[in-house]
Parts: sequence; C-alpha cells; structure tokens
Amino acid sequence: MTAAAPLVFADAYDMSRPGSPFSNGFEGETWMVAWCESCQHRSDCALLDVAYLGRTPSEWIELDPLSLRNRYFCKAWILDTDTCGQP
Repeated sequence: MTAAAPLVFADAYDMSRPGSPFSNGFEGETWMVAWCESCQHRSDCALLDVAYLGRTPSEWIELDPLSLRNRYFCKAWILDTDTCGQP
C-alpha cells in the first residue's frame, strides 16, 4: 500500500476553520498520540502545522468534544502499516 500524497500547507490553511482545535497542549498531545502516531503522514503533516497556528483543519471532523482521544476524526488519516496501530 502506498501513502497518499501529503496535503499542501497553503491549501490546508485556506480550508481550515478559525479557532484552535484544542484548548491546551495536553488535549492536543493526547489526541495526536492517539491519531498521528499511527498515520502515514505523521512526519510531514500540513494539518498539524495548521493546528499549531491556532486554526482547525477542515479534515478534522468533530465527533465528541468531551473526549480527548476521539474529539476529532481525521479524514486524512491513513494507517501506517509499519506501526500497525489504530486510533
């Protein structure tokens, strides 16, 4: 299985929503461990760059605002078969 082309930062930023996706670093880190660690895009993710700038990527669909691990579903997430993890 080949990795999908990473999103381009400018496009991801333009499509993002105003407002930080997480209220603090702990929330963000908890979500990223659950999702990003097992994703093929983890080393070059434009969506994370957008989030670090205080905007919410449009590819992150809010599922449960009270859940740290499953607050968002990432439409760009692709399982990295080398890590074999799942969110």
